[in-house]
Amino acid sequence: MAKRGGGRRSVLFTIAFSLLFLGLLSAVLLTSDFLASSERSFVLARRTLRAGTLSGNAAGNIAELYGLSASVSRSAKNTTVSFQDSLPSDYSSPSAELSGYKAFFEDSLSAKLNLDATLDVSELLANPYAYASGAAVNYSYGDPMKRGLTVLTPPATVAYFLSLLYDGTQAMNDTQWSWTTCTLPCAGTDIEVRLNVTNGTGGPQAVAGCTQGCVSYAGTLRFAVNSTSPDALNVTKSAGQLAVRVASSGVSVASSLSVTVNYTNATAIYLPGSVTIANLTGRDSAVPQLVLARG
Repeated sequence: MAKRGGGRRSVLFTIAFSLLFLGLLSAVLLTSDFLASSERSFVLARRTLRAGTLSGNAAGNIAELYGLSASVSRSAKNTTVSFQDSLPSDYSSPSAELSGYKAFFEDSLSAKLNLDATLDVSELLANPYAYASGAAVNYSYGDPMKRGLTVLTPPATVAYFLSLLYDGTQAMNDTQWSWTTCTLPCAGTDIEVRLNVTNGTGGPQAVAGCTQGCVSYAGTLRFAVNSTSPDALNVTKSAGQLAVRVASSGVSVASSLSVTVNYTNATAIYLPGSVTIANLTGRDSAVPQLVLARG
């Protein structure tokens, strides 16, 4: 009988020990998995931070090279995206300047940080633009020299605010620009426009007798400053589009343009381009857009 009882205790001890061992093993495995997961999360966060920091650096430097700055502001009803710029480009070969910055970014800056980073600006070289994602506003130069600026806007556009400071004479040709009675905000067939056009020596010039008011969203309107052939400065507004053109030479235009739309989406203004860091802890890390501003 004693032996039988001892055998039961031995079996119970073996079971208890096995359960304890399995519990400890599970705890060790769970701890190991947790630590590995935490390490992966830390590595991913560090990789994302490095790529994001480099991307932000590139966005700011390229915008500065283009002479462009941008901002976003949102209210309960509208979003306004704003751009400050200078037309045309200050460089004789802006494409070469951008290619030179790409080489500096990849060869010098990347090496100093002990990283293998790639800056893709191929689309920016081919078609330089900035895009406001949530506001659906596209700000496009068409060519790297920035001789023309075209701003595409959605039907939800509420207002343009355009300020132009140019080197030229006081001559004005505004026979194809017409103001209309404002029907905003309910009718939605017009947009508000505020113009501030000066040549740096006098006050704002009126266009068709006014500097602000409403115009038809669907209509085509034009005015030109220094009406020679070609015009030194030409502004055209048609449905969903505002275009500013400058002469190939002899004219410098500082511009400030804001577009307000009745969207309240989160908005990011970005340049086409991407930053990729290769082999960062065994994986590549990429930021697909060069963000200039968020709002």
